[in-house]
Amino acid sequence: MVIIDNLGLETCTCWGGILTLYAKQMRLEGTVVNGMHRDAEIIRSTDYPVFSKGIFMVTGKGRTELKDVNVPIIIHDVTILPSDIIFGDDHGVVVIPAQILGDVAKRAEAARAVEHEILNLVLQHGVPLKEARERLRYSDLTRPVVPS
Repeated sequence: MVIIDNLGLETCTCWGGILTLYAKQMRLEGTVVNGMHRDAEIIRSTDYPVFSKGIFMVTGKGRTELKDVNVPIIIHDVTILPSDIIFGDDHGVVVIPAQILGDVAKRAEAARAVEHEILNLVLQHGVPLKEARERLRYSDLTRPVVPS
């Protein structure tokens, strides 16, 4: 996974088609950019996930420079360490500190099971949604996990 802090700039990009094709060849898992990316049509065709603030056509060549590699960075008040696990999908990107990955995975699996049961109660048995959530203590599964 490549995480780039381009300071949130929206006036130039720091990731595009060439880097995507190279990253895919290097068997990287995806890229997160605090800023913009370009060459969306190429990126979409590669099945390589890129998450950014948006798409913009102006390249960063001559406008951006590499400052450091494999160091902690802070994006939107979130500190991201090189050992952290990054998960992204159509809903956004989350940073999971490595030391709590097991706990987060267990809670995600439990939440999925409870959500399935909530749907079963609501759709198959006519239980009101609020009651189904309360009965299965859904709110207990959605509280934040704080690293110790």
